Amino acid sequence: MRWTVEKLRISLVVLGIALIFLIVAAFLYARWQVRHIARDLPAKLGIQIQQSTEGFTYSKSDGVRTVFVVHAAKALQYRKGGLAVLHDVRIQFFNPQGGPADTIAGSQFEYDPHNEIVRSVDEAHIDLHTPAGNTPGTPTQQDRTIHLVTHGLIFNEKTRMATTDGLIEFRVPQGNGQAVGATFDSKQNRLLLKSNVELHAQTQKGPAVIHATQATYDQHINQVTMENATYATSAARGSAHKITVVLRSDSSVENLDAQQDVRYQTASGESISANSMTATINNHNHPQVANFQGNVQFQVQQKQASTHGSAAAGQFFFNQQGHLRQAIMDQDVRFQQNVASSTSPEVRDLKAEHLVMNFVTDLAGRAELKSATATGDASFHQAASPRQQAVLNSTPKNKQNVKGDTAQDTTIRAQQLMAQFAPGNQLLQIDGKGNTQLRSVAMNGDINTSSGDTLQILFDAAPPKTHPQGTLMATTTLNTTAIRSAVQQGHVVLQQVTPPATLDTRRQGKTHQNTGSDISIVTADRAEYQGATQLLTLTGGPRFKDSELEMAAQQMRVHRATGDMTATGAVQTTILGTGYAGSILGGGERQHDSGQLAHIVADRAKIDRNTRQATFEGDARLWQGQNVIEAPVIEILQQQQSLLADGNNASSMVHCTFLASPSGKTEGKRSSYPVYVTSEHLLYSDAERKAHFSGHVDIVSQGSQLQSDMADVYLQPSTPGSPDAKSLQRTRDNSPQSAVERIVAQGNVRMVQPGRRGTGAQIVYTASDGRFVLTGSEQAPPRIVDAERGSVTGHALIFESQQNTILVQGGNSATTTETRVKK
Repeated sequence: MRWTVEKLRISLVVLGIALIFLIVAAFLYARWQVRHIARDLPAKLGIQIQQSTEGFTYSKSDGVRTVFVVHAAKALQYRKGGLAVLHDVRIQFFNPQGGPADTIAGSQFEYDPHNEIVRSVDEAHIDLHTPAGNTPGTPTQQDRTIHLVTHGLIFNEKTRMATTDGLIEFRVPQGNGQAVGATFDSKQNRLLLKSNVELHAQTQKGPAVIHATQATYDQHINQVTMENATYATSAARGSAHKITVVLRSDSSVENLDAQQDVRYQTASGESISANSMTATINNHNHPQVANFQGNVQFQVQQKQASTHGSAAAGQFFFNQQGHLRQAIMDQDVRFQQNVASSTSPEVRDLKAEHLVMNFVTDLAGRAELKSATATGDASFHQAASPRQQAVLNSTPKNKQNVKGDTAQDTTIRAQQLMAQFAPGNQLLQIDGKGNTQLRSVAMNGDINTSSGDTLQILFDAAPPKTHPQGTLMATTTLNTTAIRSAVQQGHVVLQQVTPPATLDTRRQGKTHQNTGSDISIVTADRAEYQGATQLLTLTGGPRFKDSELEMAAQQMRVHRATGDMTATGAVQTTILGTGYAGSILGGGERQHDSGQLAHIVADRAKIDRNTRQATFEGDARLWQGQNVIEAPVIEILQQQQSLLADGNNASSMVHCTFLASPSGKTEGKRSSYPVYVTSEHLLYSDAERKAHFSGHVDIVSQGSQLQSDMADVYLQPSTPGSPDAKSLQRTRDNSPQSAVERIVAQGNVRMVQPGRRGTGAQIVYTASDGRFVLTGSEQAPPRIVDAERGSVTGHALIFESQQNTILVQGGNSATTTETRVKK
């Protein structure tokens, strides 16, 4: 047969149709074969389907209410063991408190009716609902749902517990996480995540990760408990052996309880630890109150300062934004702060039984200390820096080169200490109440202490740093400060102790050395110290005492750097034996209270500790035994062992009274008499035991008067216990008193006695025998004019006051003439 194009086309169409029918037939046969195998396979395996249901539902009640319901889109039950396969399963657990039911769902479960166990074949989804709240703005139920996904979940109808040992992934309103193994107790509405719990959450400070070895969620009270939990963000880290979190209806944290080895640390350097901690959180997730109990340890690390401390308990309060506003520490509170500085680093310590700290928030959101109150034997200590300590421990020679008592090692104590701070955590003011004490170790080695009822210290704080554009910038620098002023009031007692080495260094080259510490004590009602001038002002009846003198006045001012002191208003001073010119006016050095004390009163007094000089002004009066000096100004020079007295003018002269004693007896008893000296100036040398008077000198004694340009009064040596009774005269207090030994007057000498007058260039008076020796020059020989005998002259005229006779030596005839004066 001949093929044409038309025949070929028809053949191809028929062949295509046949091929399509062949394919359809093969598909239908394959489908029939699969159904046949599925129907016959259970029988071949020895399993027979007992029942097949659509829309399977199974429920269980406790006799009062339905506790759970099992829904399935389809259930296939097999004869062998009664095992059933459930498809599209949903198990509902009804909450006895009401509200939405919790659910377990999955695409396929196996049901064992004999053991009453439902087991998931693939993924199982668990939805747990947190309790609903009644407050406005409560999130929707979907927002409050906890979603969990796991494999191999087993639900036991008898115990109503769902368990799994596999990996669990969950999602909560704050984030998502995972764990290994879980148990859900539908009776107790409690979910247990068995191990390796990890939660990733989003906080206001950024992402956060929480780890725990185990976690439990209790739906009834909306509470989460974690074991060995850690919390970490980019800004902070925390941990505890056990943490319990109480949630609100919106799943935000309401209360937090941490137990055993609680630790919290921020990236900026703050850290705190304790045995336990409880905290209250507001609905904006900001802390409001945090309580730490048991071995509370805290540390703050700043750019130029580090602070750490401890207490038995601590309570912290925050504002609505979560910024720290107050901290209260209790029982055995300890603080230590190390302040770095290029010039003078400092170490500060605080101890108390109770401490309250108030904070403000800087522009960067950090807490700055505004005030602090410490009570219960509070003690603040500011230690010397390493550089300062090196000087304090150096040789006395190095200490001597240190000026003043700056850069001190200082301790402040009181029943209550209150501190105020300037911006930048700078110490601004300290107030103390109740048994206040202030102790400082100066760079020169002096140890200064003071006590009183109240104390106030003001500090000079550095001004806060500012932004170049003028905007105030926050700073974490704790600037070092200097004392601006300090005021102590009420029963004030100040004491300064100079160590022996420092004392000997100050007195190098002096005739007197002291092997013991030099202690000075001042009492007053009020003491005020000014840091700029380093002046200490004492008022309210101040009294001063050291090994050298005692002093009382209406006001005293002490320069702390030099030790110089001024006193004003009714100044009363007692110079102790070994002090300033201890043997003033022949009183002798004080030994076992056998010496003679010198007393001085004046309107004003000044003590120069460096030159060892004391100046008394304004009606000054000094007396030692019966020897007395009165003058407008009296100066005592300890280094020179001398005394100066000056009159202002002819109407205000130097007045002195000395005791003289002849060797003879009157009516069987030793007699003594005063010698009065008046002049414009007085210089007394204790080494020579000589009082030098100059300027209109006038000496009066036993009815005799001597006038001259100058005069020297020599005192007998004072040696307590000496067998030479002639050199000693006992005063009314039975202590040795040096008497006048002799008087030498020079220049225009005039002697006036009843009925006679003498002139010459010099006169020498000897107290032991009452003899006056008057001399002159060849041009102006001495002369005595007697009212009855006329005038007597010669090379020397000797007047014997005890025998009332005049001896003439020399003259033009070079003979000696004796003239008895009529009594």
